[in-house]
Amino acid sequence: MLDVRKLVLLREVGARGSIAAAADALAYTRSAVSQQLTALERDLGVPLLDRTNRRAALTEAGHALVARTEVVLAELEQAEAEVKAPGAEVAGELRIGVPLHHGPPLLARSIARLQQRHPGLLITLSQVAPDDAAREVRLGKLDLALSDDHDGTPKRAEPGLVDLLLASDPLRVAVSPGHPLAGGSPFTVQLRDLAGDRWVLDPASSLGVLTLSLCRAAGFEPRVAAAIADPFAALTLAATGWAVALVPDLVADREGSPTVRLALDGIDLRRRVRVLIRSGSRDRPAVTAFLAELEAVADEP
Repeated sequence: MLDVRKLVLLREVGARGSIAAAADALAYTRSAVSQQLTALERDLGVPLLDRTNRRAALTEAGHALVARTEVVLAELEQAEAEVKAPGAEVAGELRIGVPLHHGPPLLARSIARLQQRHPGLLITLSQVAPDDAAREVRLGKLDLALSDDHDGTPKRAEPGLVDLLLASDPLRVAVSPGHPLAGGSPFTVQLRDLAGDRWVLDPASSLGVLTLSLCRAAGFEPRVAAAIADPFAALTLAATGWAVALVPDLVADREGSPTVRLALDGIDLRRRVRVLIRSGSRDRPAVTAFLAELEAVADEP
């Protein structure tokens, strides 16, 4: 019978692209990982990895085995949750990934409530890049991750993960209270009317890509004054009147730096806050309790 621990090592190497990266992530030595995978290949009689210099890629057989491994691990995790579920205490560790630049505003309240209800639960937060969140959850480094995306940006299917929509809020253009367009009624704006403004946007971020696309569709190339992805920093700059920024409406202004939020006339775009969890861990008591708190806070006015 195949050794599940060796299968986990193979999956890790396939996801991270090298034996060295997998060893570092698992706190193993590189030689130990290499020896275990060589033994697995010997047991099966087929090559599972293409090793080239410092890289390692799954062969066709390796991909097939990792796909089966994902199913087996999900079933094992689900079985563990089912066995422990009846009367199980919400305890242990819950590892949560949050976006690099910000966590959704409801996160802090949800964690505070969860900790108050379940003092035996150890909650840890880790910042994670959007492109890495799904991988880290799938590999078990995180129990779940919060992420966000926007209308107009592609959404990738993530095998082995459950993708839950938690909340959404509209995208608005933040301007200073003294901006010439801030006093309009209703608070809407034609995007082309902001062609002469400086913009805060990061062309490498999904929201920055969307902003560029919208501006170009409106007939102008935005003047990028600050390539910043952090929405709080963008709001601070917008509050001074130096620039404008497209931001999710639920991102709060910093105290003493108010902005006016303008809806885009004829354009209804939203930011979606999502939760990624492994399909096998959805019934874990700690995960279930956290999701319940998140949903309760999200439903509050």
